[in-house]
Amino acid sequence: MNWEAFGAIAEFIGSVAVIITLLFLIAQIRHNSKQLESANSWAMTQGLMQINSEISSDSELSDIWLRGSESLSNLNESEIAGFRSHAWTRWNVALYAYEHQGSAAFRHYFDVLAEMIAQSPGLREVYESAEDITPPELYRTLMSTGT
Repeated sequence: MNWEAFGAIAEFIGSVAVIITLLFLIAQIRHNSKQLESANSWAMTQGLMQINSEISSDSELSDIWLRGSESLSNLNESEIAGFRSHAWTRWNVALYAYEHQGSAAFRHYFDVLAEMIAQSPGLREVYESAEDITPPELYRTLMSTGT
């Protein structure tokens, strides 16, 4: 066997090795992406569970949330501040879910939050000021749900 044939075989084997390496890297990137999506979904779930736990475990906070959901006029100034804080946390979750709605889990969060907004005049009052800081399509979707 001459050196040219040996070189050609070595080059072919090297090319096959590069292709196998690239396929392996593609598989690893896909796997890591799924793990990141799962971790993000779990973090969002934990955040919402914490918000809901805070509201449900504190009768005063529950009362503020229920009255504020009906209308901000049902709350005093300090209660409005607390209600807005929880409301904006939910808005940010909706924004994150909207940006990642290719995932079924995130789409579910987005749909749940959109329905919550639709059923809560108080939340709608808070979120009316968000038009300038929210992607237009998201704002229209959230604010038109249920109207």
